[in-house]
Amino acid sequence: MSERDFVGQVLGKYRLLRLLGRGPSGDVYLAEHEILGNRVMVKTLPQSISRDRDLTARLMGDVRAVARLRHPNIASVHDADQAEGVDYFATDHVEGRFLAEIIDDQGPLAEEDIIAVSRQALSALEAARRAGVANRAIRPENIVIDKRGEAVIIAFGPDGSAAGDDLRVWGWLMAAMASGRLADADRPTRLPRAVEQRLSPELADFVLRLWDGDFVGAGQALVALEGIDRSDEPAGLDLDEPVAKGWSGPHMLDDDAGDDYQAYAGPPGGMPAKPSSRLGLWLAVAVVVFGLLGMGAWWALGPASQEPGGQFPGVDPREQLLAKLQVVVSEGDRLLEIGQLNEAEARYRAALEQEPGFAPALGGLTKVDAKRQAAARLEQARQLFDQNRLDQAEAILKEVKASGLYTSEAKEGLREIKARRIQLDRLKNGRSEAGEQASGALLAMADSGDEGALRDGQNGHAVAAAASATPDAAALEAQRRAEEARAEQERRRQEELRAQQAQRQEQERLEQERRQREQQAKAEQERKRQSLAQAQQLLDQAAVALGKDDLDLAQDLLNQSRALDATLAGSDQTQRSIDFRRRELAQLADQRRQAQAQERAAADEAAALEAALARTAAKVRGSSPGQSISPVAVATPSATPTARPAAPAVRGVGPQELLVEGVRFFNEGKYQRAVENFEKVAAVYPNDKVIADYLAQAREMARAVNLGSLEVDCRVEASVFLDGRPVGSTPLLLHDVPVGRRVVEVRAYGGATRKTVEVRGRTLTKLNTMDILGASLQVDAKPAAQLFLNGKPMGDTPLALFNLPVGPATIILRAVGYQDLTVPVTLVVGQPVKLRLELKPF
Repeated sequence: MSERDFVGQVLGKYRLLRLLGRGPSGDVYLAEHEILGNRVMVKTLPQSISRDRDLTARLMGDVRAVARLRHPNIASVHDADQAEGVDYFATDHVEGRFLAEIIDDQGPLAEEDIIAVSRQALSALEAARRAGVANRAIRPENIVIDKRGEAVIIAFGPDGSAAGDDLRVWGWLMAAMASGRLADADRPTRLPRAVEQRLSPELADFVLRLWDGDFVGAGQALVALEGIDRSDEPAGLDLDEPVAKGWSGPHMLDDDAGDDYQAYAGPPGGMPAKPSSRLGLWLAVAVVVFGLLGMGAWWALGPASQEPGGQFPGVDPREQLLAKLQVVVSEGDRLLEIGQLNEAEARYRAALEQEPGFAPALGGLTKVDAKRQAAARLEQARQLFDQNRLDQAEAILKEVKASGLYTSEAKEGLREIKARRIQLDRLKNGRSEAGEQASGALLAMADSGDEGALRDGQNGHAVAAAASATPDAAALEAQRRAEEARAEQERRRQEELRAQQAQRQEQERLEQERRQREQQAKAEQERKRQSLAQAQQLLDQAAVALGKDDLDLAQDLLNQSRALDATLAGSDQTQRSIDFRRRELAQLADQRRQAQAQERAAADEAAALEAALARTAAKVRGSSPGQSISPVAVATPSATPTARPAAPAVRGVGPQELLVEGVRFFNEGKYQRAVENFEKVAAVYPNDKVIADYLAQAREMARAVNLGSLEVDCRVEASVFLDGRPVGSTPLLLHDVPVGRRVVEVRAYGGATRKTVEVRGRTLTKLNTMDILGASLQVDAKPAAQLFLNGKPMGDTPLALFNLPVGPATIILRAVGYQDLTVPVTLVVGQPVKLRLELKPF
């Protein structure tokens, strides 16, 4: 803990009002900015951490990474400094209730509320991922539902979890929201029954996919969730009650998962980094004022306040768009104030791309043009000054000063012009005084009549004139050299400016190309998502048609879904699942066709079988005088025992009783007992075709109930072994598999995975997405970079990874200021992949 209590004191730019929470990694205060008066949340680091400069540098690196994030569902970090020997940083101060408290108060949340909160949180996590920030502190006490009814993540940073574990943790948290028990957020191993009962099958499957790590990044998970979400209503979470004390509060970039803080509340606010001078201070104040104005507009255009009953009205998409654009324009205004004209112009044009004619953005572009024109006029005045054309330079500088742009530079130029004029006047006055003194001496000599003295005086006048001219010439020579040096310096400055401008233009071009690639990738992803949804819909319709025995319509729908494969280009696991489902439906359609053909054949043979059975019964009666039986209702044997009436149970020991009882056993699905009865009757009448047919069908059905089907797939193409015997390669669908416990093994790239499954009769057992683990990877890069394996962030280089899935993989290295480096590799068990790579700067 911190050794000091700062309540009531001023720390840097902030007056600390009250203590919000205390933990091993620092204290959190509600604070007020001394100049602007806005309230923020300040966290102070204890001396034990501040003395460890490596740890402090790492924490502040995390602060800088989070400070780059700008998202409506993320609380911003906007200031970091040191005062009184204490390191501290400030964050937004969100007014609302912790999700942990809402779960505890309200119990299970409605499915639409869970979807709404998850959509907002996943959007924030995707924005963080794109900025290179991995959130490893997702907990219900780090999620606040603000007064707009939207989820806000108030803490980013390490908490001891592995990088990339945020999606799994969010899946566990969704289970807690559905069950109303925070204990369900503590990494459960199976979906609780309360969650299965409260969630739709689609959302429950989505939660399981989060647990299994099926999604590459929050963006892919968000796309899948959007496909589930069929409600336009926002989250209606209850915010009437204040935040209860005692709950774990905000964990701001904590290293220790045990930090507990008291609740906090207040409107968002922000301060820039500490200015380096008084001019920088006022520039910073101006930037904050513009930022607050932009945030005020965002709040003014945001959703309305809470309605009765704890529900919130729908947000007008247009108003939401304008509010977001106002935030972009405010950021442009801030860049404009600090002189980053190209960056400011990019913000304004980005706003105009989404909303042509947006007045604040058009006004910003006008300001950018005005500043560029003023900068050009300043450059023109500098050139005129170097040429000693002081009057013209002065007129231009006064014009720039009157415009209110670059006022300090214009004043400095006017001071230089005044100094140059004073210097020239002094040189001019010095020459005139020396000439007047020499002329007076010569007149005195002429009045005396001494010709020698007059001649000597004339010579002396020339010497004096030369002597008086010498300092003037030296001064002029020094001035000339100074002007040449200044011109050379200006030429170099212009060359540097041109080089910087060319570099900025190149960076802007690369950034524009990157945005175009992202837009194209997003459009391609959306196209594939729509195609997948259409394929799913066609398969659902085909399943309905099969249920109605409309086989022609079902086949047509399957063909339409198959035609979409070309547009999907075998995209991902979802496409593979669609392929499996299509094969299942096609197989079911074939079975239905065969069943219909068998039923038609049975209808044709029914009369013949009935007559044959009557003849057989007559034979039996003829061979056993005094015995008689009732006619037996017989139908073609089937796998559905209840599909035909059972024969009457006649007790006895003769062949006719065995025949009738065997028919009854067959109709009840007791095929082995039917076989035994028919075999006894066939022993008495070995040449009777009807009895032989009954015996053959009973034997076939007895065999069928002892066989099942097995489907096996692996993330890479692999050889499949069933009970130690090779049976093919993945993806693989096996029929006529003996029932019971079977050992399935997949082998590829030097590794293998083995699983034991229970195969049931006439049932399809699935083993999909089996992984073969055991590969290893070691990567070192210059400079150090963040490593992504198949799109998943794995950490910073140098990095060693073990027990990885085998097969082809893609490595991406990413570092600020350097081009992304993509390297394809093949991971094999027993053959570690070692790479030493070097990134190229932009």
